[in-house]
This record gives sequence, C-alpha cells and structure tokens, in this order.
Amino acid sequence: MKQIICCWFGWVAALFALCPMVESAEKTQVIFLLHDGIEVETVTGYARQYRTLETNAVDVLLRIQNVGKPLRQTIRFCEEQRYPYLLTAASSDFVAMPLSQDSMYRNVDDTLRQVRQPLCRGVYLHELFAQHATDLETWDPQEVAAAGLDWDWLERLVRGCVAAQKPIYWSDGGLSWEMFGTSPRAEAFGRRWGAWIIPLFATNFVGSFRENAQAAEGFAQQYETRLGVSVQDWHFIAAQDAGKALREKQIDYADLEITPASTLRLLDVGNTHGCRVFEIEGTQTGMHPESAFMQGVAQFMAAVGKVER
Repeated sequence: MKQIICCWFGWVAALFALCPMVESAEKTQVIFLLHDGIEVETVTGYARQYRTLETNAVDVLLRIQNVGKPLRQTIRFCEEQRYPYLLTAASSDFVAMPLSQDSMYRNVDDTLRQVRQPLCRGVYLHELFAQHATDLETWDPQEVAAAGLDWDWLERLVRGCVAAQKPIYWSDGGLSWEMFGTSPRAEAFGRRWGAWIIPLFATNFVGSFRENAQAAEGFAQQYETRLGVSVQDWHFIAAQDAGKALREKQIDYADLEITPASTLRLLDVGNTHGCRVFEIEGTQTGMHPESAFMQGVAQFMAAVGKVER
C-alpha cells in the first residue's frame, strides 16, 4: 500500500509539472510596457506610478523591453523594488529604432537565465507574426508561419520556460492567431505547448483585430489558457490615419482624438471576449502616466472587481 501511495503522489507531481502554474489566477492582470528609448530614470518613475494602480482585483506586471546597460538597470530596479515583471524575449521593436538590433530574438540562454529569477513571471513575445507579415505580399497565416517564424528558437524558449514553470505571453496582430488552425507547423507547436501560451490579440491592427480576437479566443478555449488583449494608443493613431503626420511632425500627439472614454471603450473589447490579461503599450507620450490614454486605463483598473464583468 505504501508503494501504491508513493506511486500515486509521483504521478500527481508529474502531472503538475506538465501543467502551467495557476496564479492567484482569477485576478485580472494588467501589464505595462516600460518603454525603450526613454531615459531609465524616467522609465522607472513611470513604473512606480503604474504600480500604484494595483488593487485587490488587479495584479500589475511590468514588461521590460530593452537591451544592454538599460536592460540590466531596469531589471535591477525591479528586483530592488520587488516589482514582478515579464522579460520581452522577442519583438519586432528590437529591429526598429531606437534599439536597432540585428535580430528580433534575444539569445535563448541569456533569456532563460533571467526567467529563472523569482520576480520574473514569464516571457513576452511581441509581433513575431506581424513583423514578417509586412514583408510578404499577403497576410496569409499559413504562409507567414512557414516563411517567417523561427520555430526552433521558439521551441527552445518554451521548453526552458516550462522547465521553470513560467508562462509565455504572446501578443500579435494581423490574423496571427489563425496560424494555429491553418499551418501544420503552428498546429503541432500548439498541441505541444498551447497550455503554456497566453494569447493576446493586438488592437493596433485596426482592420483585422476583431477577427484576430475570435481566433485568439478559440486558441485560449482549445488549450484552456487565459486570453489577453494588447491595448495600444497606436489603435487610435491608425484609426485616424495619423502615423505619417506624427512622424513628420505635421501634427502633435495632442491633436489626436484620444480620450479616457475612448480608451475605456477599447479596453471593453477585451471584456467582451472574456480577457483576464490586458497589456498596455503605446507611444512614449501615450505611456506618460497622466496622458488621456493612461487616465482611461487607470479608470478601468479601478473599476475591475467593482462591477460585473
């Protein structure tokens, strides 16, 4: 009998090792991008203010997306302040200004060393599909999956995260989440690791994000994982066709129609789909804690748990 009981406990332990850790999981998570390209002192000041928005119903995570010395400084700050964070492991922003890296993928071994730290709550993947889709004539999910993504890199990263019992937050745009129903390579990856992946649909792709939300919701239901949305002030810039004018300084950020009310409506798209993870990102101006965009985010966070969702 003693051997049977020991064997049973062994199977239970093995089962838990294969399943994602369940957080104080029914709480809503709000993830704030710590913007690259801003002085570290400014970024850490923003981080302190973001953290004040945490409530009994909302956990705040900080998303670190930086390289080199600023990366080390930001991680050290989070560790010293005991702020939980996600490390951005791959991002389309890595190969854009101001970071201008040679690859959108971090070194896997370096990433996993950081992932093992207690305050690092997982990794974040940003626009892997969208980065490559823009280089192709179509946005066909099967074509992008076959031609664009480094699945070997992803396999190594996810294996290491699973060993550390840390989830993978993957935010993407276009029709990215349809990959897992059309691409054999993506489908096989999903079958192996889907329960560890938290899919987020990105709102900055105004022409496709609602359709992509349906696909992301299907992924989350299939693999019984949480669903998320990346809420961005870039949504408003794209919807107002103002990107070029902003870049060329023909208009100022203040000229855009972004209000706390419009931000709340965008956040409510996540509520409609049952999202429990909300990632907040945008322009440097938009991520200022006192911007109209961030005022809407703060109002949303204060209301979570006080109203029926």
